[in-house]
Amino acid sequence: MQILFDITIVLAISAGVLYFCLKLNIPTIVAFLIAGMLVGPHGFGLVSDVENVESLAEVGVLLLLFTIGMEFSIDKLIRSKRYIFIGGTLQLILTIGAFTCLSVWLAGMEWNRAIFAGALFSLSSTAIVLQLFQESNQIESLHGRVSLSILIFQDIAIVPLILILPWLAAEEFKTGDLVKLGSGIVLVAIILYTSRKFMPRLIEQIVRTRNRELFLLFIITICFLTAMLTRQVGLSLALGAFLAGLMISESEFSLEAMSSILPFKKVFTSIFFISIGMLLNLRYVFHQLLEAVGLVLLVLIVKILIILLVGWLMRMPKRSIIITALALCQVGEFAFVLSQQGAEHNLLDEHISQMFLAVSVITMGVSPFIIQVAPCLAERFTGMSRHSETKANYSEAEKGFQVNLTDHLIIIGFGTNGRNLSRAAREAGIPYVVIDYNPDTYRKEIKQHEYFIFGDAANTQTLERAAIQQARIAVVATHDPVSTEMIVSAIKKHYPKIIVIARTRFLEDMDRVRKLGADEVIPEEFETSIEIFTRVMKQYLVPDEEIARFSDEIRSENYKMLRNRKIKNDNALSLISQLGVTKLKVFPNSVWINKSLKEIHLRRDFGINVIAVQRGGQVIQNPAADFIVNESDILIALGFPTDFEKAAGFAVFT
Repeated sequence: MQILFDITIVLAISAGVLYFCLKLNIPTIVAFLIAGMLVGPHGFGLVSDVENVESLAEVGVLLLLFTIGMEFSIDKLIRSKRYIFIGGTLQLILTIGAFTCLSVWLAGMEWNRAIFAGALFSLSSTAIVLQLFQESNQIESLHGRVSLSILIFQDIAIVPLILILPWLAAEEFKTGDLVKLGSGIVLVAIILYTSRKFMPRLIEQIVRTRNRELFLLFIITICFLTAMLTRQVGLSLALGAFLAGLMISESEFSLEAMSSILPFKKVFTSIFFISIGMLLNLRYVFHQLLEAVGLVLLVLIVKILIILLVGWLMRMPKRSIIITALALCQVGEFAFVLSQQGAEHNLLDEHISQMFLAVSVITMGVSPFIIQVAPCLAERFTGMSRHSETKANYSEAEKGFQVNLTDHLIIIGFGTNGRNLSRAAREAGIPYVVIDYNPDTYRKEIKQHEYFIFGDAANTQTLERAAIQQARIAVVATHDPVSTEMIVSAIKKHYPKIIVIARTRFLEDMDRVRKLGADEVIPEEFETSIEIFTRVMKQYLVPDEEIARFSDEIRSENYKMLRNRKIKNDNALSLISQLGVTKLKVFPNSVWINKSLKEIHLRRDFGINVIAVQRGGQVIQNPAADFIVNESDILIALGFPTDFEKAAGFAVFT
């Protein structure tokens, strides 16, 4: 019963802390870490049996890596292969190398422990960065894609980092270690082969039973069984869970598996972060406060400088480099997983462990605030050199390139909206110029469009290259809201006569962009809602004219009338929903035989409309009024049930 009491205390305190942290916009992971500090032995000591909590936390680690494996997408890797494999590899190797040297130089650590410390500090928080980028609509921006790519590489890199831990911990070479490594490689190969050949079929057979309980039990069994197999050959449980996720990801039912496992994953991973917080000794850190603060600043500065270097080597725009560096400067959740694995191999002593926990918790805590101010800081650092930056990034083929158009369209941003607009302009014969600041997009699209300019559209030099003085309309279709505001402001400041149409994600951004000078602002949030509304109203048989008029009024009044406008439907649905279609077979001696539909007076006497007649194997659609009814004809009629009953004396329902 003690474990039940401990878990109840942990969950209750965590819920309270999480509530207040959400009010303060503090990430959930940080809230769980704080909760762990409060209930742990170094806090108020509310949990007496920490080992039981840590056992549950280990389940959380397994489920965390299991879901990462299920989310692993080969297609995603291919699309972002340059940023993932080049950017991710450079970031990881340079960061490990830098912190290894610093650990040896400043702390006098042994090389194997220093390498492990470098690996810990090289990992960033996928959960925090992705959540904040999604909330601020930056996930599709260049820095959002680069950050996601590096985070994906880090998540994958946790697997080989775990694999090398026994080698780092070994004092001398052992034949048994080589045998274990060979066995592990063979097991990994078998698992990957099984995931391709047999797992999708096996999951399909389980799904055919249509039993959710069996499906869930099977998925969890695969996770734990694979983890146990990897442990038996000397590898980690976490690696096994990741491989199990890879097996499931090959099935077309992987999304269903993810949705089934997600509630368990959230509960147990929250316990994992709580258990990490329980390990942090605040008193110890307080006595070593200067060292802890110095280490935090060192980690932030070094990681920022390394990512700036990686971005520079990859020839990214300066603004995107700075935002990416600031977004990835924290220590992430997978570093906790790696630290626990390293502790089992005695690669962390108590002092280093406490300092690492302190650095991780503090950097994760300040990360949301750093990411929030990152665009402003990037603009401040790059604003003075924006002209030279754009000029330096032009390719050799583009030098001397000039647009020779008048009354043309300028499309700024070549995402989904920009592509669709260019396609429509091409088909309509409208001359257009594309401006985009993504070098990969530029290299890919330059041959497909007559005028495609690489550059920053907030720069007047770039705009002049697009012949903006002779253009009629500029459409700002970028994903980054900060870039949108900067571009709109620059265009209207220097070229006030041009019509500017801007795209925003949310309704609350409209007024801000309009105040900067945009003539039209299209919020995707409400355009999507209008499209949904239109399709729903059509299902309810609202006239197209009424739907179109209502949609136009919403747009003309800047979307302010959606909640109080009433649509006239004249109760059409309530009447039409009562109508039915039935078949009436004419009796052999019916008075309808050899008479025309006009003479029968079906509409006048019974309120029935004949919409078709089935005669033998032939179906006659929309018969005319002079159509003659024969014996055994089947009249397909539209009417109300009470009207059909009136005609029962002349025909039989079929």
